[in-house]
Amino acid sequence: MNNRKSFKFQNIILLSILVFIFSIGVYAEVEKGSNSNRFNKTAETGEFFVFDINNMYLPLDNKGVIADVDPGGGAGGKFGGKDGVVYLFSSGFYLSGYTDKNNDGQLQNSEMWGNGVLSASRIEDYQPGPVGSSRGDSKNQVYVVRAQDKPFGISWQEWIDAVSIGAEFYDGDGDGVYNPIDKNGNGAWDSNEDRPDLIGDVTAWTVYNDGVPTA
Repeated sequence: MNNRKSFKFQNIILLSILVFIFSIGVYAEVEKGSNSNRFNKTAETGEFFVFDINNMYLPLDNKGVIADVDPGGGAGGKFGGKDGVVYLFSSGFYLSGYTDKNNDGQLQNSEMWGNGVLSASRIEDYQPGPVGSSRGDSKNQVYVVRAQDKPFGISWQEWIDAVSIGAEFYDGDGDGVYNPIDKNGNGAWDSNEDRPDLIGDVTAWTVYNDGVPTA
């Protein structure tokens, strides 16, 4: 692997994209995150999101922490809903690897690196947004779309910001630009129209990077 490919691969890892998809035909009760975007935001898009489906309760935030997030009712992944038994105290990505600095394919000439989020061990190495973005940029949120959301409604419009920082979308008209417009005005989505990258009933998407200075 040459330097360019190693750098690209490392950046892909650093731009870790967290997508939680639950293919459950049940409406998920969700806690409200912070509101600071240019749209009339939904109650779901914000700095954190909580999957509260059947017996599972799992909060996460926009800087890589899973479970160890307190949306107002206590932190932790829980079984039995918000007031249930904690089964997961803290979780998140932890990644490590080697960069082949000399492009010679030899492990001994490579540089080891690591980054991650282990909040239980006081390791929080990620910050919201893509590499180079401001931590306070209002685009650096957890974006949420649901199968039952109104076509071309608020959540679909919010996805414009998600796409601008790396989210995928269904490009119905094939022009390479996410533009959620009801072209024929029938109030329903048609296959030649753009829509968010919704898989399953609920999708929560965010991006973060390891721009936090080394402790």
